[in-house]
Amino acid sequence: MRITDDYRIVTDRRSVILQQKKVNTRGKSIGSERWEARGFYTTHKEALTAMLNYKILVPQEYHEVVNKIDELMAIVEALPISCENS
Repeated sequence: MRITDDYRIVTDRRSVILQQKKVNTRGKSIGSERWEARGFYTTHKEALTAMLNYKILVPQEYHEVVNKIDELMAIVEALPISCENS
């Protein structure tokens, strides 16, 4: 069952599997799409909840956020203020 463009749910005899679409970036199949398991659950509701958490907690702009944090940490570390003896 396709949920979004990049997530789907499939089932087998034992579990409900949340899969995410990935694009190959190496090897002979560069650019081709594949489905990668993100988790195994006992109910569809658990799988959907996990998908929502992935969508909320791991935004597409993740690398931009990390880069901004690194920039801000560099600024803080460069400040000439010492608070060690305060």
